[in-house]
This record gives sequence, structure tokens and C-alpha cells, in this order.
Amino acid sequence: VQPRARGQGWGGRLVASLVSEARTIGYVELKLDTLERMAEARALYAGVGFRPCAAYYRNPLGDTIYMALDLAAARR
Repeated sequence: VQPRARGQGWGGRLVASLVSEARTIGYVELKLDTLERMAEARALYAGVGFRPCAAYYRNPLGDTIYMALDLAAARR
């Protein structure tokens, strides 16, 4: 989300929409990567149910944090 639009709930709406669409089309897991310094984004993802996971590709940035959401478990 662009800096001028932060704090207006756009990130949360975007994540909710993506998770809903992923379920609709049959995804069972979502993965993402973010940076350690992006605390607000990490909190948003954790609030939806994303949890830290092993790296799933090599990122040249040293402070990358990988996260995954088990969509089947999130439904329970």
C-alpha cells in the first residue's frame, strides 16, 4: 500500500480479498515474504493467520521473513 494510503484499512481489505479468492479457486496454502523492518505488514499477516515458515526461495535481502497460511487449518 502506498504510504499516503496507509492507515486506511486497504492492506487488510486486500489481504482478506486475496485469501478469499485463493480459497474459492482451491488453494490450500498461501506463502509470502516480507522484510523484518515491515512490522505493520507482518502484524497484519499474523492477524490473518500467517505464520513464519522456512524459506521457499533464495532472496538476496538479508532481512527477509517468510510466512505461510494453511487455508484448510484457517477454516477450522
